[in-house]
Amino acid sequence: MAAERKTKLSKNLLRMKKLMLQMNAKNKEEDIEDETVELDVSDEEMARRYETLVGTIGKKFAKKRDRVNYEEDENGDIKPIKPKKVFLKPQD
Repeated sequence: MAAERKTKLSKNLLRMKKLMLQMNAKNKEEDIEDETVELDVSDEEMARRYETLVGTIGKKFAKKRDRVNYEEDENGDIKPIKPKKVFLKPQD
């Protein structure tokens, strides 16, 4: 009886190992597909990233006086602020 139990257990273990290998193989295939999808970037996304990169670099290398003229919105995009209006003296 003990020998029969051992053989049944070993057969069940082999089946479990085969199932686990099959499941892992399917998961690896899905992971590979996900990675290829993540590597593809649309032209619009590339343009947006380039625009933010240029803005960030422009902000970093701007002089102190010019840094005040940049504003960052909730998306992290940098937009120049409109210059302040200067008081003009009335003409006589």
